[in-house]
Amino acid sequence: MNEDSALTLKKKFDKGIVISDKEAKELLNDSELIKSLLIPPKRKPVTFVGVREYVWRLLELSEIPYTFLLENVQQWIDLLVDKAYISDGFALEGTKDGLLACHNAMITTILIRMG
Repeated sequence: MNEDSALTLKKKFDKGIVISDKEAKELLNDSELIKSLLIPPKRKPVTFVGVREYVWRLLELSEIPYTFLLENVQQWIDLLVDKAYISDGFALEGTKDGLLACHNAMITTILIRMG
């Protein structure tokens, strides 16, 4: 069984090997794992559950270096910020009543990892 190219990328990154954006995109585009993670969630991001599906998917993608270079990922991040950001942080349904530390931390983690 061949190693997935996303794992190859992560191993290189973890070893401190310099990787160009072009090489990273090629490895990501060849990855079966990335292809499966980029399938849009079933639920639309107009409900709490739909937004959460994007949060979980982006958390998974944020574990893999350079995924922020992918257009779909950039669009999902924009969507997440648009749906969840309020002046006090990131809220479940875009209101102050939905501001929870765990949700705020997950989205902040995504944004930090994705640069």
